[in-house]
Amino acid sequence: MTSSQTTHFSDNPRHHANTTGAVYVRWGHKECPTSSLLVYSGIAAGAFRGETGNGANQLCLPSDPVYSEPVAGVGASRSFLYAIEYQIDNFPTLSDRLWHDVPCAVCKAPTRFAQLMIPGKNLCPSNEWTLEYRGYLMAERAHSVHQRSMYICVDQEMQTIDRTHGSATGALHALLDLVEGRCVSSGGGLPCGPYVDGYELTCAVCTQ
Repeated sequence: MTSSQTTHFSDNPRHHANTTGAVYVRWGHKECPTSSLLVYSGIAAGAFRGETGNGANQLCLPSDPVYSEPVAGVGASRSFLYAIEYQIDNFPTLSDRLWHDVPCAVCKAPTRFAQLMIPGKNLCPSNEWTLEYRGYLMAERAHSVHQRSMYICVDQEMQTIDRTHGSATGALHALLDLVEGRCVSSGGGLPCGPYVDGYELTCAVCTQ
């Protein structure tokens, strides 16, 4: 890196006005809530659904990558990242997001120091917490040719990346599916009663 280059994502002073704050990813959205500052917006990425190996977590990649002495061509001994697509079936309110790529935003909540993702509930624990966003719990689907991934909270106002619609069949993509709870009254599953078998689980991202 030369002396003329900078390591900052942006020279906008609004992005750097606070030296403290809780940092979190807003999955499925290009912007941060009004309670937070935008660090950068980008593209949700993960491992291809049909490959073993690679990483298990999803990443929010910036839209303006910087490389350092790259070697051209696809390497024989590498881990690979692909864009993530929504794969939402049989859920009418979100069906128009099917096969679109997923945006993301890295946000900082100034003056707050902790962040918490609550699975199974779209509310914060108490008024002492600030709700950054609520959404649906999502991960790779349970299938013999899919690999494990992290569970992430995707904003209920799911946005898409423009001009990315197209079936992932035969394409190299990672996928996100809604997560359902499975309850078993005899034990071994989630407790029936508070949890309903087959209901899609919500989530919330909170800061304090």
